[in-house]
Amino acid sequence: MSFLRNDYPSTHNYDSDLRELIDMYSKLSNEYSAIKADIDKCTETIESFSQYVDEQISSALSKTLIQFNNRLDVVDAKMNNISTEMNTINSNMQKLIDDTNSKIATIRKEVSAMHTDISEMYSTLNKYNDRLSNEIVKMYTEMYHYIDERVTQLDRLYITNPVTGVIDDIQSVINYLYNMLSYNGIHAESYDKLALTARDYDRKRISALEYDTNAVNQLKESDYLKMISPFTGVMESIETIVYKMCDLHKNVYTASAYDALAVVATDYDSDPMTAFVYDWYGATA
Repeated sequence: MSFLRNDYPSTHNYDSDLRELIDMYSKLSNEYSAIKADIDKCTETIESFSQYVDEQISSALSKTLIQFNNRLDVVDAKMNNISTEMNTINSNMQKLIDDTNSKIATIRKEVSAMHTDISEMYSTLNKYNDRLSNEIVKMYTEMYHYIDERVTQLDRLYITNPVTGVIDDIQSVINYLYNMLSYNGIHAESYDKLALTARDYDRKRISALEYDTNAVNQLKESDYLKMISPFTGVMESIETIVYKMCDLHKNVYTASAYDALAVVATDYDSDPMTAFVYDWYGATA
């Protein structure tokens, strides 16, 4: 028995909805398949990339490990060389220390032997010193007794005066000789005529012995430094005469003539004239 469409109107709508659902499912299924395919492709790509990354990382790590191991080998070799050198140095240092200790021990033995020798030398010197002291005391005692017996006063010892030839006591002869050596001493009147001030006297810087025996030459101006002046005809110092003679040969300005020039400091600065030229030839230079 067949039915018309109009008999069951809802069935028509159901069929339409079903077809729409089927269409939507079909589209959804296709989209799902496409998405799944993309996901599978992406997963494959990720797995491939992950594998590539793992391979690259493994390769890089392997290279790095190889380089690191190589460097470690180099470092180990250098450390072994350093260790060998340090062992050699330690051995040499120990040898040097042993040699030094041996030399120190030898020096100590020698110093100890020297101390022994010095002690023996001091002992010997003390013996000789005691003997020498005894001899000196003995000789001093004998000399003292001799002087006490024969020469208790100087005026009892007579000698010949080497100047006069007269036999006199030693004190008188010594006084005579000293007076002979003091012939250049100065009298009070001569000293007053010098008119020396205390400062002048201090500048002479003479000793008491020089004053007592040679004051005339020490305090007075020596005649050897004087001459007859050709200008005055009297004795003057050579220095004064030389200066006067130099003045005769100088060609310089007088004070009034120099003032008339009206020279300023800048004129001197620009003029190459030396001090010698100015002193001797100032008027013409």
